[in-house]
Amino acid sequence: MYLQAGYFFSNILDFVPKPLEIAGRFANYNPNTKIAKDLEQEFGLAFNWFFNGHRNKLTTEFTYFQIEANSLVEPADGLRFRVQWDISL
Repeated sequence: MYLQAGYFFSNILDFVPKPLEIAGRFANYNPNTKIAKDLEQEFGLAFNWFFNGHRNKLTTEFTYFQIEANSLVEPADGLRFRVQWDISL
């Protein structure tokens, strides 16, 4: 399961710049349903700055991973910070 939603808060708040979108993400993944306690979850917050519509944007993202593992592997929770520049022609 993967859910993502974003909104341009400049529509309701005057002080937010028009090219800024704020998005949230939740993902729930079970890589092998035959293994108990094999669940991965992701919680993310992203800030997208659009330069030329959806053809040119800069994304900054903060993600928290929560990984439940079986007894053979230790759980591996953690944070990720990512910056990505998307250019479409």
